[in-house]
Amino acid sequence: MQVIGGAIRLAHRWAQGKDFAVATRVLRPESHMSIQQAYSDWSATYDSDPNRTRDLDAEVVRKRLGGLHRRSILELGCGTGKNTAFLVGLYDKLVALDFSEGMLAQARARVTATHVTFAVADLTRPWPCEVGAADLVVGNLVLEHIGHLSHIFAAATAAGLQLAALQEWWHTDDAGKPPRLITFLFRKAPAVRF
Repeated sequence: MQVIGGAIRLAHRWAQGKDFAVATRVLRPESHMSIQQAYSDWSATYDSDPNRTRDLDAEVVRKRLGGLHRRSILELGCGTGKNTAFLVGLYDKLVALDFSEGMLAQARARVTATHVTFAVADLTRPWPCEVGAADLVVGNLVLEHIGHLSHIFAAATAAGLQLAALQEWWHTDDAGKPPRLITFLFRKAPAVRF
């Protein structure tokens, strides 16, 4: 989709649970550039636009990760920092990646803690962080933009992480509909003892 405004409208409708099949086809173009620019353009209003999927994601992150303390976390697709602001208190080191400069600018303005590093990254290419540097990897509302997830799983495996949880989530009024959100959680693989 080359029309940025159209991509934003479709992403917004998709987040509201409308036009799922159409939005999926449109939001997975051959080039990342239209989606990257669309999210940069959307960044100024992303947090204030009605978006039930984004809101459910924030709720799920707090439910799943609240109370955990780890040494380090890698956040894939940090967006405007809505979850980064929560995660910053749970980890000693946090690396937050996103491919949208506009989203990262919002995240940097929201989260100014010195133990957080923000970086631009295309998740389909090698990530700008050390292998094995994270105890936990989370990705939020980003995997739907990646055509083939094999790179994500290969990178996690190479970093000594394993898939620890896969869960589907719905709003209370989503009964009978496909899941609004699917979460993947990677954790440091336990040491093998002989």
